[in-house]
Amino acid sequence: MTPWISLTESHVDLLLTAAQRESLAARPNQGFDNDLLTLAIAEVTLRMRLAIREQATNQLSASQSALPPETISSSAALCLGALDGKLPGFSLTEAQDTMLELAIDSLVEISTGALPVSTPIDPESAAIVRRTFGLFVSNRRPRAATATRLAGL
Repeated sequence: MTPWISLTESHVDLLLTAAQRESLAARPNQGFDNDLLTLAIAEVTLRMRLAIREQATNQLSASQSALPPETISSSAALCLGALDGKLPGFSLTEAQDTMLELAIDSLVEISTGALPVSTPIDPESAAIVRRTFGLFVSNRRPRAATATRLAGL
């Protein structure tokens, strides 16, 4: 079991160039709920958690903003992809494009189960209902008294 961590601006900042940092520092609505970086972090966190949830063997942390530590660099690269072209002077370098492609590949591998993730120290309860292919699957026991078993009573 591993403590999961939240994706922050400092994780994204590690991947930025100097020009991108300047563009990000001059962004509108900085520090508010509709800030582009804050929205990108929230979107990527949700996408990563949904990919993790795709596999029934994976468990999510009870903290809604927590991600496995092994996914933080991929998540930060996905944030760069979400910001690309949305700010003046903010465009990805060739190396960042490669990182973004690898991050997308790892997201797919996590959702298919090819890339396992660590188990959180504070997992969600087992009673969480998962939705897969339009069906609801839960940990309910089968009913003992059904119409066919009670026929004739």
